[in-house]
Amino acid sequence: MKEGMDLSEIIVEQGNEFRIYNYTILPKDIFIKAYHQAAQIVEEIVIASLQADKEDKAGVVDYLNNIIAFTGERGQGKSSAMVSFTNTLTNPDKVSDYFKFHSKTRKCVFKQIGQIDPSSFDSISNILEVIVARLFKEFEILCKFSDSNVTIEDKNQMFQLFGRVYQNLCLSRNIEMRRNIEQDYESNLQELSCMSDGTSLRDNMLELIKHYLNLCKKTTKSEKDYLNEYFLVVPIDDLDINIDHAFQMAEQIRKYLMIPHVIIIMAMRIEQLKMCVEKKYWSDLSEMRGSDRLNPTETATMAAKYVDKLIPDGRKIALPNVQIMEENFVDPVLLIYGPKKDGTIHNILQKYAGKGIQETILRFIYDQTGIAFIPPQKGRGLHPIIPQTLRELVSLLCVLGKMKDLTSQEDPNARLDNLNTFETFLINTWVPNYLDYGNSKIILELYQENTFRKHLYITNRIMDIIENTDSKTMYTLDPRSPLMPTKDTIEVWKDTLSRKKVNPLSHSVGDILSLLNVLSHRFVNEQAVKLVFAIKTSYTLIMHKLLLTQDTNALSLESNKIHKFVGDSLWGYKTASTLRDDRGAFSFSIDKSYNTDDIILMAAMCDFPNKDSKAGDIIYEQPLNPRNNQKKESAYFHIDNLLITCIDTDYLPQKIDATHLSGKYLDACNRIKQSFNRKMAEHIIINFEVMEYIQSVCAQGKDIKSEVKSASEYMRTNLDILDSCFSKLPYYSNGSEIQHLIIDGDIREQICSKFEEFDAKKGDLESQKLDVSKRKYINKINSILENPYTGKLQDIRVITKECTVLYLRNHDLNLARNIAFHEQSKTSPIQFSSSIKIEVQDLYVESALMVMEKGNSEIISSAMLGRYNGCAREILNTIDNSRK
Repeated sequence: MKEGMDLSEIIVEQGNEFRIYNYTILPKDIFIKAYHQAAQIVEEIVIASLQADKEDKAGVVDYLNNIIAFTGERGQGKSSAMVSFTNTLTNPDKVSDYFKFHSKTRKCVFKQIGQIDPSSFDSISNILEVIVARLFKEFEILCKFSDSNVTIEDKNQMFQLFGRVYQNLCLSRNIEMRRNIEQDYESNLQELSCMSDGTSLRDNMLELIKHYLNLCKKTTKSEKDYLNEYFLVVPIDDLDINIDHAFQMAEQIRKYLMIPHVIIIMAMRIEQLKMCVEKKYWSDLSEMRGSDRLNPTETATMAAKYVDKLIPDGRKIALPNVQIMEENFVDPVLLIYGPKKDGTIHNILQKYAGKGIQETILRFIYDQTGIAFIPPQKGRGLHPIIPQTLRELVSLLCVLGKMKDLTSQEDPNARLDNLNTFETFLINTWVPNYLDYGNSKIILELYQENTFRKHLYITNRIMDIIENTDSKTMYTLDPRSPLMPTKDTIEVWKDTLSRKKVNPLSHSVGDILSLLNVLSHRFVNEQAVKLVFAIKTSYTLIMHKLLLTQDTNALSLESNKIHKFVGDSLWGYKTASTLRDDRGAFSFSIDKSYNTDDIILMAAMCDFPNKDSKAGDIIYEQPLNPRNNQKKESAYFHIDNLLITCIDTDYLPQKIDATHLSGKYLDACNRIKQSFNRKMAEHIIINFEVMEYIQSVCAQGKDIKSEVKSASEYMRTNLDILDSCFSKLPYYSNGSEIQHLIIDGDIREQICSKFEEFDAKKGDLESQKLDVSKRKYINKINSILENPYTGKLQDIRVITKECTVLYLRNHDLNLARNIAFHEQSKTSPIQFSSSIKIEVQDLYVESALMVMEKGNSEIISSAMLGRYNGCAREILNTIDNSRK
């Protein structure tokens, strides 16, 4: 934000958040532009009224439209804007130096009859009757407090006019009375004249208002006001909410209140008024439904034209959308919120001044709860927690304002109370407002689940969405996008994550993050995005509360609550790609000569899955040294294990099953415990968005230092990136000081050295796996080539364009089956060259290994494609020549 830039202000009084505000218009009011626009319209109406007086055109149909409509969505502040402007217009003392009405307007006096809210009107209620009743009440007050200025003649004339208008109103809505008058017309000529096409009611209303304003002028004690022109202001709020009778009331305004010296100020949602009118037309023309002459589009067009005539574009004042203002950052907004003291608001958000709505709200949430939300990148919208309307913004401020103050001292009980308050807001306010019924049900049921069964519930529900949703009905990314999971990945998840009967603790936060990432990219629609946010925020709340309530004095014979909930992974399938060349997660062979310090350090960085581990096993509970003395031959390093270790260093002895061994292991564990920044790790892990953000920054930084050669130097650089990324977040920044995950420099260097050692041993283990896999694939292809094939053969095809390795592997298998079928044929065997069989065998092994290492969607090289096509053509030629 530029220095010295003027900020629009949103002022909310704590403890009085939900009333309609009618403050004096201030220069930095968020609606100041709308008020200036309304002032211009008032000037136009005043000029037209004065011109009509001169030309005596009070009754002409083409009188200038006298409606001013503040428009916008529900909760956007329309009612407050209407009330503030009306009060400023009718109270000259509220007009300040920085908000001036135009010259003609300043020479007029405006009288209002009080706000009319027709949202509760029924078929019996009549907006004209309410206005007339309000006028009569004002007339009585005028007579009571005006001394002798109101004469008997004035009173009689007003009573006569009230009587005429009332009679018009009765006749206009009482059909039975009309019939009686029509039957006895000779003796009721006066009444019949009152019924003449509604103009009598309009004329009588004009006459009544004119005489009322003259009385106001006559009884004024101000000499200045006596020389001015008088206008009646009629504020009408939420006309469009009364679905059944909005059209009727709009018609009454159009027919009888569009008259000189009357200004109608309204607050409404224009689109909803159009729907009310459309409903009326559709009902009235019911007999024509289904014919070529009437369809819903036509009635919608009719309704739009009607509303545009009632309230032309020049009379509509669209209020600014606070979310769009914040997103564009064209008109920065300052939030002022706090209790009123000595007539002014004591702003409790002052320390966030100049940061805009989004950053103010996010920082306020953090200070009150400890929850850290990460704002989207510029140009990608606002964070989902940022309210979309002024009413929602006030509601969130009210929730946060009622929380206990945590800035002076850290009180776990107070923070827990605040978290519960925010959780209530999320479940009872945010979820119903932004999620549909099905997605709301997912969130509500999540909270009903046992803490350690929540992963299982969410994985099953999200897998149901991924597996069962028809992709044609959803807007998805390009199926070839690398962000899309492959079919094989979905099949693996079906086996590991979508099972109903599995140990709930075998799932991890990493599994949830993986599935939410797929949900975000596979189904790119607003509901999917909002559901993902609700789940992430729910998990953040759950982890915050677990950390506050867990017993810190518990024995380390099992993992603590937060460790149990997190599981063995933070980042799921993204972990490997966090470091360059997918070195964020890998298995490596274990050297049995490790000493005590090495073993403890390895336990802090790795897990030790059993050789026969199955999906559903709890990996971090499988120790390095099991009681059967069968030490593990391999370990599994993953970079997020450093963070998981930080939050539960007391579990390290159990992880290597060293609790029954000498005290040297415990001493080594204590050194690790003192070397890790547990507070920093907790902040990262329990805030889902921070955890995800840290991973994305590390992953983006993996190529920045491409000149780094050694693995230890690369790990060192990655830790620097993690430390810097965390320290620069506004919630945790402490000036220029960088916080470090690994506090002890020696331990940090040992971790970097160990990583290089593990990385080197990864090759040995991968070579062993590769050799085993290669032998398996060689045996499979040889089995096909050497035995008769009795299945159904597919045609041999030359591949004319680039393809995936899986596609080539399957076609190469078809070549092998054709060779086996023809060579083993009992009727007309065909002999193929040994070179072609060797090439088919090599192609299959190479493609199968590529599928294993790089996945099904890997695109093959042009050389590999040429080799396959050469084999296909030679086999086809051999078969053709033998038949000739």
